[in-house]
Amino acid sequence: MSKIRLRIIVTSLLSIVLVCILFVGNTLSIESIREVDENLNYYSTANLDISYSISSKEVVLNNSYPISYDEAVKLKPIRVVIYNNGNVGYKFNLILNDKTSVNKINYKYINVKIGNEDYFSLDNVSDNIIKKDIYVDANSSVNVDIFIWLDENTPNSEIGHGFYATLSIDGFAISDLELVNKNYVYNLDVSGANKPNIINGMIPVYYDYTSYNWKKADINNIDNNYKWYDYGSKMWANGVLVSKESYDKYNNGNNGMIIDNKDMIAFYVWIPRFKYKVININRSKINNYGSYIPVIFESGVNKSTNISCKYNYQDSNDEVLADECIVNSNKIIINSDNSIYNNVWYTHPAFTYDDKEIEGFWIGKFETTGSVGKPTILPDNVSLREVSIFDAIASNKLFNNYVSDEIDTRIIRNIEWGSVAYLSNSIYGLCNKLNDDVVCNNNYNNNSSDYYTGSGGISNSVNRYGTYNYQGYLIDSLSTDRKVLFDKKSDIIASSTLNIYGVYDLKGGAKEMVMGVNHNLNIERKYYDLYNNVSSSTDIYNSILGDGTVEYGTLDNNFINRDDYLFIRGNLYDENGNIFKYSACNGDKNNKYTFRSVIS
Repeated sequence: MSKIRLRIIVTSLLSIVLVCILFVGNTLSIESIREVDENLNYYSTANLDISYSISSKEVVLNNSYPISYDEAVKLKPIRVVIYNNGNVGYKFNLILNDKTSVNKINYKYINVKIGNEDYFSLDNVSDNIIKKDIYVDANSSVNVDIFIWLDENTPNSEIGHGFYATLSIDGFAISDLELVNKNYVYNLDVSGANKPNIINGMIPVYYDYTSYNWKKADINNIDNNYKWYDYGSKMWANGVLVSKESYDKYNNGNNGMIIDNKDMIAFYVWIPRFKYKVININRSKINNYGSYIPVIFESGVNKSTNISCKYNYQDSNDEVLADECIVNSNKIIINSDNSIYNNVWYTHPAFTYDDKEIEGFWIGKFETTGSVGKPTILPDNVSLREVSIFDAIASNKLFNNYVSDEIDTRIIRNIEWGSVAYLSNSIYGLCNKLNDDVVCNNNYNNNSSDYYTGSGGISNSVNRYGTYNYQGYLIDSLSTDRKVLFDKKSDIIASSTLNIYGVYDLKGGAKEMVMGVNHNLNIERKYYDLYNNVSSSTDIYNSILGDGTVEYGTLDNNFINRDDYLFIRGNLYDENGNIFKYSACNGDKNNKYTFRSVIS
């Protein structure tokens, strides 16, 4: 892309009377009037397509005295929304243009606050810039809230003075070349993973190891101080659903804002679209569950692979027919020796949902917690168990109450579980390159016999509370309230990345019911993977390429039959299992079974 620098000074169209301060008699009075064009303001070039709006046409505030900070932040702010519909990033400053002609109030008594940042007096502003370097990515938008008020310590000597100003934007498009030349990073993640599709109701978060808090991340992922994700460094994108009452506070707040534990409802992790190298296309039962899986992220919904498959399609007698794949334009039935087609790249089928290609999906970071009537997905909580599969489906739908987008909240399908297992067993998860070899660590699991989510321990070890909490700190096994010893840190974090940014409870904890069944359910077909009924544990039709049951399975895995129609994934806290292990159940209540949420 050629270098682009387009400066925009938007004054007349975005004219705002920010503050008119009048003094009447011996009493101070403040009136703030904002005026904007009724139409959405717009600017466009071949590469830059910017539009912007103001939250309200006119606001009048009548105060008989200067106000305190606490009073000021309760006022309705001026909201400027910048939309970038172009194909390059846009970086701009907010400029407060003083238009006062006579009797100007001393700047040191005029306070300005942007979003949740600390307020400042106008005499500390250089070049009239009240906010620098605001960046909005291509096909994105950014909100800026502005508070401005007269300081409560304004002296009477300012009586009769006033202040009038307009707001302007000084910005320019940023090409990839400029980002490099100016040391800006277009995206801190260079792995090629798709940018997470943030949901209205979800806050992007990162973890602050110093304060033990989750904080609001930079949704554009360009500010290293508030980095959201970096899959190349095993930092998977995390988002948290918050209570509806607190959403605006966090959504409008500044990056770095602490997310209060009491406002958190559910943690999710973004699984971006990827392809993987097929090494066992016939799904032969070989003991390769710990094998390294080559993975490459795909851009958007593009398919850059040379294989596609169709599974478990039915004839007129409701019988499931043989699986069929197209490899390099050759149709093959996967029930014979087709090993010559191994090592092909295959877009993981979890990224085809409801016959549509998707860029990725959100998976519950932990096993579901809370209650059937009020489910949550939180760490260091007891998992929600003894729930039938149909009650679990209904309970999981309640997460829709915290979002305003039209989303599809559902229980994870078997094929989606497989995709998370594959990504976990890649260099983006549990595996590391050591010289010419790749070594994968599958030694840790949730070893809490009381089913506390996120707990960690060595495989086969058992502890009531779990040996370590989800942050990797030792738990006092002698305490009666699951006391965390924050002075004793460990490297043992039982997630898909061996750090706090991965998916937990894939090994250990409770077993998880997933939507893989061997007969049609009375729900929409898109919500489950359909498998054949089998009579033998050696029947290879009991798997789908990519589901992580046989292709990367174990020799001792069970099969599902007519009675046990529903897949179970994972293993219990005391079992020597792995994230590829599977078994089956009949979907009834069981104290050992829980479920996991997915959003796409």
